[in-house]
Amino acid sequence: MKPVLNGLAVLATALTISGCNQTTTAATQTPATEADKPVSAAVKSEAKAPAPVTAAKSAATVPAAPGAQDSKWGNSSDQVKLRLDRATTLIEKSTMAQKVASSGNADALALQQQARASRQQAEESLRKGKYEEANTHLGEASRIMFEAAKLADGGEAVREKVQSDFDKRLASINELMKAHDRIADEKGAGSQGRQTKSAVEAGVAKGKQLAAQGQLKEGRAELDKVYVTAKLAIEKMRRGEQLVRSLNFASKADEYHYELDRNDTHKMLVKMLVGSQGEAVAKTAEPLVEKSDAIRKQAESQAASGQHEEAIKTLEAATQELIKAIRAAGIYIPS
Repeated sequence: MKPVLNGLAVLATALTISGCNQTTTAATQTPATEADKPVSAAVKSEAKAPAPVTAAKSAATVPAAPGAQDSKWGNSSDQVKLRLDRATTLIEKSTMAQKVASSGNADALALQQQARASRQQAEESLRKGKYEEANTHLGEASRIMFEAAKLADGGEAVREKVQSDFDKRLASINELMKAHDRIADEKGAGSQGRQTKSAVEAGVAKGKQLAAQGQLKEGRAELDKVYVTAKLAIEKMRRGEQLVRSLNFASKADEYHYELDRNDTHKMLVKMLVGSQGEAVAKTAEPLVEKSDAIRKQAESQAASGQHEEAIKTLEAATQELIKAIRAAGIYIPS
Protein backbone atom coordinates (compact mmCIF):
# COMPACT_ATOMS: atom_id res chain seq x y z
CA MET A 1 0.00 0.00 0.00
CA LYS A 2 2.91 2.43 0.69
CA PRO A 3 3.90 2.93 -2.98
CA VAL A 4 0.30 3.75 -3.82
CA LEU A 5 -0.06 6.18 -0.94
CA ASN A 6 3.26 7.80 -1.79
CA GLY A 7 2.10 8.20 -5.40
CA LEU A 8 -1.14 9.87 -4.31
CA ALA A 9 0.83 12.17 -2.00
CA VAL A 10 3.09 13.22 -4.86
CA LEU A 11 0.04 13.88 -7.09
CA ALA A 12 -1.61 15.96 -4.35
CA THR A 13 1.57 17.96 -3.84
CA ALA A 14 1.88 18.59 -7.58
CA LEU A 15 -1.71 19.80 -7.83
CA THR A 16 -1.23 22.07 -4.83
CA ILE A 17 1.95 23.57 -6.30
CA SER A 18 0.19 24.01 -9.66
CA GLY A 19 -2.71 25.76 -7.97
CA CYS A 20 -0.36 28.04 -6.09
CA ASN A 21 1.57 28.91 -9.21
CA GLN A 22 -1.63 29.80 -11.08
CA THR A 23 -2.79 31.97 -8.18
CA THR A 24 0.54 33.71 -7.98
CA THR A 25 0.51 34.45 -11.71
CA ALA A 26 -2.99 35.88 -11.51
CA ALA A 27 -2.01 38.06 -8.58
CA THR A 28 1.06 39.35 -10.38
CA GLN A 29 -0.80 40.32 -13.54
CA THR A 30 -3.69 42.12 -11.74
CA PRO A 31 -3.09 43.76 -8.32
CA ALA A 32 -5.78 42.60 -5.95
CA THR A 33 -8.06 45.08 -4.24
CA GLU A 34 -10.54 44.38 -1.47
CA ALA A 35 -13.24 44.09 -4.12
CA ASP A 36 -11.16 41.59 -6.09
CA LYS A 37 -10.50 39.19 -3.22
CA PRO A 38 -13.64 37.00 -3.66
CA VAL A 39 -12.84 36.64 -7.35
CA SER A 40 -9.24 35.67 -6.61
CA ALA A 41 -10.48 33.11 -4.13
CA ALA A 42 -12.80 31.63 -6.75
CA VAL A 43 -9.99 31.43 -9.28
CA LYS A 44 -7.78 29.75 -6.71
CA SER A 45 -10.55 27.27 -5.84
CA GLU A 46 -11.15 26.34 -9.50
CA ALA A 47 -7.43 25.90 -10.11
CA LYS A 48 -7.22 23.42 -7.28
CA ALA A 49 -10.17 21.32 -8.61
CA PRO A 50 -9.13 19.25 -11.65
CA ALA A 51 -12.31 17.11 -11.68
CA PRO A 52 -14.47 19.41 -13.89
CA VAL A 53 -11.68 19.62 -16.48
CA THR A 54 -11.37 15.82 -16.56
CA ALA A 55 -15.12 15.41 -16.96
CA ALA A 56 -15.19 17.85 -19.86
CA LYS A 57 -12.40 15.98 -21.61
CA SER A 58 -14.22 12.65 -21.17
CA ALA A 59 -17.44 14.06 -22.63
CA ALA A 60 -15.59 15.42 -25.63
CA THR A 61 -14.24 11.98 -26.53
CA VAL A 62 -17.72 10.37 -26.83
CA PRO A 63 -18.97 10.47 -30.46
CA ALA A 64 -22.50 11.74 -30.91
CA ALA A 65 -25.18 10.02 -32.95
CA PRO A 66 -26.16 11.58 -36.30
CA GLY A 67 -28.23 14.68 -35.65
CA ALA A 68 -27.39 14.73 -31.94
CA GLN A 69 -24.67 17.42 -32.14
CA ASP A 70 -27.15 20.26 -32.36
CA SER A 71 -24.78 22.64 -30.57
CA LYS A 72 -22.85 23.27 -33.80
CA TRP A 73 -26.03 24.77 -35.23
CA GLY A 74 -26.83 28.26 -34.03
CA ASN A 75 -30.24 29.07 -32.64
CA SER A 76 -30.75 31.93 -35.04
CA SER A 77 -33.37 32.15 -37.74
CA ASP A 78 -30.82 31.93 -40.58
CA GLN A 79 -29.03 28.94 -39.08
CA VAL A 80 -32.25 27.00 -38.53
CA LYS A 81 -33.44 27.79 -42.06
CA LEU A 82 -30.15 26.47 -43.46
CA ARG A 83 -30.45 23.28 -41.45
CA LEU A 84 -34.08 22.90 -42.47
CA ASP A 85 -33.08 23.03 -46.15
CA ARG A 86 -30.42 20.40 -45.60
CA ALA A 87 -32.88 18.14 -43.75
CA THR A 88 -35.33 18.47 -46.65
CA THR A 89 -32.63 17.37 -49.08
CA LEU A 90 -31.66 14.46 -46.83
CA ILE A 91 -35.23 13.19 -46.50
CA GLU A 92 -36.54 13.84 -50.02
CA LYS A 93 -33.74 14.19 -52.60
CA SER A 94 -30.57 12.54 -51.37
CA THR A 95 -29.18 9.19 -52.51
CA MET A 96 -30.21 7.90 -49.09
CA ALA A 97 -33.80 9.04 -49.66
CA GLN A 98 -33.90 7.39 -53.08
CA LYS A 99 -32.56 4.13 -51.64
CA VAL A 100 -35.24 4.10 -48.94
CA ALA A 101 -38.01 4.92 -51.43
CA SER A 102 -36.99 2.14 -53.83
CA SER A 103 -36.23 -0.50 -51.20
CA GLY A 104 -39.81 -1.71 -50.83
CA ASN A 105 -39.06 -2.13 -47.12
CA ALA A 106 -42.24 -1.16 -45.26
CA ASP A 107 -40.41 -0.41 -42.01
CA ALA A 108 -37.87 1.84 -43.75
CA LEU A 109 -40.65 3.70 -45.56
CA ALA A 110 -42.51 4.19 -42.28
CA LEU A 111 -39.38 5.70 -40.72
CA GLN A 112 -39.02 8.05 -43.68
CA GLN A 113 -42.56 9.26 -42.97
CA GLN A 114 -41.60 9.83 -39.32
CA ALA A 115 -38.59 11.86 -40.46
CA ARG A 116 -40.90 13.99 -42.61
CA ALA A 117 -43.16 14.56 -39.61
CA SER A 118 -40.22 15.70 -37.45
CA ARG A 119 -39.08 18.04 -40.21
CA GLN A 120 -42.62 19.49 -40.37
CA GLN A 121 -42.57 20.06 -36.61
CA ALA A 122 -39.24 21.88 -36.99
CA GLU A 123 -40.74 24.14 -39.66
CA GLU A 124 -43.64 25.01 -37.37
CA SER A 125 -41.25 25.76 -34.50
CA LEU A 126 -39.24 28.02 -36.83
CA ARG A 127 -42.36 30.00 -37.75
CA LYS A 128 -43.08 30.52 -34.04
CA GLY A 129 -39.51 31.71 -33.43
CA LYS A 130 -38.66 28.67 -31.27
CA TYR A 131 -35.26 28.06 -32.82
CA GLU A 132 -33.85 25.71 -30.19
CA GLU A 133 -36.97 23.55 -30.40
CA ALA A 134 -36.69 23.55 -34.22
CA ASN A 135 -33.08 22.33 -33.97
CA THR A 136 -34.19 19.48 -31.69
CA HIS A 137 -36.82 18.35 -34.22
CA LEU A 138 -34.31 18.55 -37.08
CA GLY A 139 -31.80 16.47 -35.15
CA GLU A 140 -34.51 13.85 -34.60
CA ALA A 141 -35.43 13.90 -38.30
CA SER A 142 -31.83 13.23 -39.30
CA ARG A 143 -31.45 10.43 -36.78
CA ILE A 144 -34.64 8.71 -37.96
CA MET A 145 -33.58 9.02 -41.60
CA PHE A 146 -30.26 7.31 -40.90
CA GLU A 147 -32.17 4.45 -39.24
CA ALA A 148 -34.40 4.20 -42.32
CA ALA A 149 -31.32 3.96 -44.54
CA LYS A 150 -29.96 1.07 -42.45
CA LEU A 151 -33.21 -0.84 -42.89
CA ALA A 152 -33.26 -0.04 -46.60
CA ASP A 153 -29.81 -1.57 -47.04
CA GLY A 154 -31.14 -4.82 -45.60
CA GLY A 155 -34.34 -4.44 -47.61
CA GLU A 156 -32.38 -4.24 -50.84
CA ALA A 157 -31.02 -7.74 -50.31
CA VAL A 158 -34.53 -9.00 -49.59
CA ARG A 159 -35.90 -7.25 -52.67
CA GLU A 160 -33.24 -8.85 -54.88
CA LYS A 161 -34.14 -12.28 -53.47
CA VAL A 162 -37.86 -11.71 -54.10
CA GLN A 163 -37.09 -10.52 -57.64
CA SER A 164 -34.98 -13.61 -58.28
CA ASP A 165 -37.76 -15.89 -57.00
CA PHE A 166 -40.28 -14.06 -59.19
CA ASP A 167 -38.11 -14.51 -62.29
CA LYS A 168 -37.54 -18.21 -61.58
CA ARG A 169 -41.27 -18.86 -61.08
CA LEU A 170 -42.07 -17.03 -64.32
CA ALA A 171 -39.49 -19.13 -66.19
CA SER A 172 -41.02 -22.32 -64.74
CA ILE A 173 -44.49 -21.28 -65.87
CA ASN A 174 -43.23 -20.57 -69.38
CA GLU A 175 -41.69 -24.05 -69.59
CA LEU A 176 -44.85 -25.67 -68.20
CA MET A 177 -47.02 -23.90 -70.75
CA LYS A 178 -44.80 -25.08 -73.60
CA ALA A 179 -45.36 -28.62 -72.36
CA HIS A 180 -49.07 -27.92 -71.87
CA ASP A 181 -49.54 -26.66 -75.43
CA ARG A 182 -47.66 -29.61 -76.86
CA ILE A 183 -49.67 -32.19 -74.89
CA ALA A 184 -52.95 -30.35 -75.58
CA ASP A 185 -52.27 -30.53 -79.33
CA GLU A 186 -51.36 -34.20 -79.13
CA LYS A 187 -54.43 -35.14 -77.08
CA GLY A 188 -56.86 -32.79 -78.76
CA ALA A 189 -57.70 -31.01 -75.50
CA GLY A 190 -59.68 -28.40 -77.44
CA SER A 191 -61.65 -25.88 -75.37
CA GLN A 192 -60.31 -27.23 -72.08
CA GLY A 193 -56.74 -26.56 -73.20
CA ARG A 194 -57.63 -23.08 -74.45
CA GLN A 195 -59.39 -22.25 -71.19
CA THR A 196 -56.35 -23.26 -69.16
CA LYS A 197 -54.01 -21.28 -71.40
CA SER A 198 -56.21 -18.18 -71.14
CA ALA A 199 -56.31 -18.43 -67.33
CA VAL A 200 -52.53 -18.80 -67.09
CA GLU A 201 -51.84 -15.90 -69.45
CA ALA A 202 -54.19 -13.64 -67.48
CA GLY A 203 -52.50 -14.58 -64.21
CA VAL A 204 -49.02 -13.99 -65.62
CA ALA A 205 -50.07 -10.58 -66.95
CA LYS A 206 -51.46 -9.60 -63.53
CA GLY A 207 -48.29 -10.82 -61.81
CA LYS A 208 -46.07 -8.81 -64.13
CA GLN A 209 -48.20 -5.70 -63.63
CA LEU A 210 -47.90 -5.96 -59.85
CA ALA A 211 -44.14 -6.49 -60.10
CA ALA A 212 -43.81 -3.41 -62.32
CA GLN A 213 -45.57 -1.42 -59.59
CA GLY A 214 -43.02 -2.59 -57.04
CA GLN A 215 -45.35 -5.19 -55.50
CA LEU A 216 -43.10 -8.18 -56.10
CA LYS A 217 -44.52 -10.37 -53.35
CA GLU A 218 -48.08 -9.88 -54.58
CA GLY A 219 -46.94 -10.51 -58.14
CA ARG A 220 -45.21 -13.72 -57.07
CA ALA A 221 -48.44 -14.86 -55.36
CA GLU A 222 -50.29 -14.48 -58.69
CA LEU A 223 -47.61 -16.49 -60.47
CA ASP A 224 -47.88 -19.24 -57.85
CA LYS A 225 -51.59 -19.56 -58.59
CA VAL A 226 -51.18 -20.03 -62.33
CA TYR A 227 -48.19 -22.30 -61.76
CA VAL A 228 -50.54 -24.68 -59.94
CA THR A 229 -53.11 -24.27 -62.74
CA ALA A 230 -50.58 -25.27 -65.39
CA LYS A 231 -49.25 -28.24 -63.41
CA LEU A 232 -52.69 -29.63 -62.66
CA ALA A 233 -53.82 -29.20 -66.26
CA ILE A 234 -50.82 -31.17 -67.50
CA GLU A 235 -51.35 -33.81 -64.83
CA LYS A 236 -55.00 -34.15 -65.84
CA MET A 237 -54.17 -34.61 -69.51
CA ARG A 238 -51.52 -37.19 -68.71
CA ARG A 239 -53.80 -38.97 -66.27
CA GLY A 240 -56.51 -39.03 -68.91
CA GLU A 241 -54.06 -40.55 -71.35
CA GLN A 242 -53.19 -43.30 -68.88
CA LEU A 243 -56.84 -43.99 -68.07
CA VAL A 244 -57.82 -44.20 -71.72
CA ARG A 245 -54.92 -46.52 -72.36
CA SER A 246 -55.31 -48.73 -69.28
CA LEU A 247 -58.66 -48.14 -67.65
CA ASN A 248 -58.88 -51.82 -67.19
CA PHE A 249 -58.81 -51.77 -63.40
CA ALA A 250 -58.73 -55.25 -61.94
CA SER A 251 -61.99 -54.35 -60.18
CA LYS A 252 -64.29 -51.48 -59.35
CA ALA A 253 -62.73 -51.56 -55.90
CA ASP A 254 -59.35 -50.64 -57.47
CA GLU A 255 -60.94 -47.78 -59.36
CA TYR A 256 -62.61 -46.61 -56.14
CA HIS A 257 -59.22 -46.51 -54.39
CA TYR A 258 -57.85 -44.48 -57.31
CA GLU A 259 -60.64 -41.91 -56.86
CA LEU A 260 -60.04 -41.95 -53.11
CA ASP A 261 -56.40 -41.01 -53.70
CA ARG A 262 -57.46 -38.28 -56.13
CA ASN A 263 -59.78 -36.84 -53.49
CA ASP A 264 -56.95 -36.85 -50.93
CA THR A 265 -54.72 -34.97 -53.39
CA HIS A 266 -57.31 -32.22 -53.83
CA LYS A 267 -57.82 -31.95 -50.06
CA MET A 268 -54.08 -31.35 -49.73
CA LEU A 269 -54.26 -28.67 -52.43
CA VAL A 270 -57.07 -26.91 -50.58
CA LYS A 271 -54.98 -26.71 -47.41
CA MET A 272 -51.93 -25.51 -49.31
CA LEU A 273 -53.56 -23.02 -51.68
CA VAL A 274 -56.68 -21.75 -49.93
CA GLY A 275 -54.99 -21.44 -46.54
CA SER A 276 -52.43 -19.01 -47.96
CA GLN A 277 -55.06 -16.62 -49.36
CA GLY A 278 -56.24 -15.14 -46.09
CA GLU A 279 -59.07 -15.60 -43.63
CA ALA A 280 -61.83 -14.25 -45.90
CA VAL A 281 -61.07 -16.73 -48.68
CA ALA A 282 -60.73 -19.58 -46.16
CA LYS A 283 -64.21 -18.81 -44.80
CA THR A 284 -65.64 -18.84 -48.33
CA ALA A 285 -64.08 -22.23 -49.02
CA GLU A 286 -64.96 -23.77 -45.67
CA PRO A 287 -68.59 -24.80 -46.45
CA LEU A 288 -67.46 -26.35 -49.74
CA VAL A 289 -64.85 -28.43 -47.92
CA GLU A 290 -67.41 -29.50 -45.32
CA LYS A 291 -69.82 -30.53 -48.08
CA SER A 292 -67.06 -32.53 -49.76
CA ASP A 293 -66.30 -34.33 -46.49
CA ALA A 294 -69.96 -35.25 -46.05
CA ILE A 295 -70.21 -36.60 -49.61
CA ARG A 296 -67.00 -38.57 -49.14
CA LYS A 297 -68.46 -40.26 -46.05
CA GLN A 298 -71.37 -41.40 -48.20
CA ALA A 299 -68.90 -42.86 -50.69
CA GLU A 300 -67.05 -44.68 -47.92
CA SER A 301 -70.31 -46.16 -46.66
CA GLN A 302 -71.21 -47.29 -50.18
CA ALA A 303 -67.79 -48.88 -50.63
CA ALA A 304 -68.05 -50.62 -47.25
CA SER A 305 -71.27 -52.28 -48.42
CA GLY A 306 -69.67 -53.35 -51.71
CA GLN A 307 -71.29 -50.65 -53.90
CA HIS A 308 -68.01 -49.53 -55.46
CA GLU A 309 -69.48 -48.28 -58.73
CA GLU A 310 -71.84 -45.94 -56.84
CA ALA A 311 -69.01 -45.00 -54.46
CA ILE A 312 -66.82 -43.93 -57.42
CA LYS A 313 -69.47 -41.50 -58.68
CA THR A 314 -70.05 -40.17 -55.17
CA LEU A 315 -66.31 -39.60 -54.67
CA GLU A 316 -66.10 -37.71 -57.96
CA ALA A 317 -68.83 -35.39 -56.67
CA ALA A 318 -66.89 -34.91 -53.42
CA THR A 319 -63.73 -33.99 -55.34
CA GLN A 320 -65.72 -31.53 -57.47
CA GLU A 321 -66.61 -29.58 -54.31
CA LEU A 322 -62.91 -29.34 -53.46
CA ILE A 323 -62.21 -28.00 -56.95
CA LYS A 324 -64.83 -25.29 -56.30
CA ALA A 325 -63.06 -24.42 -53.04
CA ILE A 326 -59.71 -24.04 -54.83
CA ARG A 327 -61.29 -21.86 -57.50
CA ALA A 328 -62.81 -19.72 -54.73
CA ALA A 329 -59.20 -18.81 -53.86
CA GLY A 330 -58.78 -17.42 -57.38
CA ILE A 331 -56.87 -20.43 -58.70
CA TYR A 332 -58.21 -22.00 -61.85
CA ILE A 333 -57.81 -25.77 -62.11
CA PRO A 334 -59.46 -28.05 -64.65
CA SER A 335 -62.36 -30.10 -63.34
